[in-house]
Amino acid sequence: ALLQHRTWRHGAPPCTMDGPLDPVPAPFIRPTAAAAAEGTPVALTCAVREGTEPLSFSWQHRQPRGGPSVSPMGLGGSGEELSLVPANRSHAGWYICTARNEVNNRTSEPVYLDIVYGPDEPAISVEPFSPEQGSFSAGEREDVVLSCLAPSNPPSRYVWLHNGSQVHVGQTYVLAAITRSQAGTYTCLAENTHLQTRTQATIVLTVYCK
Repeated sequence: ALLQHRTWRHGAPPCTMDGPLDPVPAPFIRPTAAAAAEGTPVALTCAVREGTEPLSFSWQHRQPRGGPSVSPMGLGGSGEELSLVPANRSHAGWYICTARNEVNNRTSEPVYLDIVYGPDEPAISVEPFSPEQGSFSAGEREDVVLSCLAPSNPPSRYVWLHNGSQVHVGQTYVLAAITRSQAGTYTCLAENTHLQTRTQATIVLTVYCK
């Protein structure tokens, strides 16, 4: 069911309605921002230019990538305004509002709200997976693949450091036929270039003779 709010713009509803009733035209959504950082407040207004009052409003939110359409219960909707305080990444997606009066109802064009966030703390995976006392180990001349994942919007930029020196840019770092000189600490730096925020994680890799 849709979340419906009935509002009167000039106080109490009129006792009588004289004259013709004006239908509601298609409303349009006015967001305070097309993109917002996670943790900041965002409001969307369902605006109509005319139409006989009283008017009521309802909202729908559709997740990105074709997710289900849902009613934004509990998101701070109040009549023609929907408040997201604070906004989080689950609020990203398409928003549609519907305006109703006694004559008709009309629905707006969808408006996309982008939520910028991250990067979260990186998670490093190692293949082949051989953990050893809090570190990872590999045999000399094995191929080792280091992968890093730090959820972010826009997607993270990844940089790899070996013993503090940059060795690779990209989410995956392949060490083909690894040698003992490549043992040591590997740090994944993740950066959100829009927010200018960074996170990092480090592992220890041991290389033994085979």
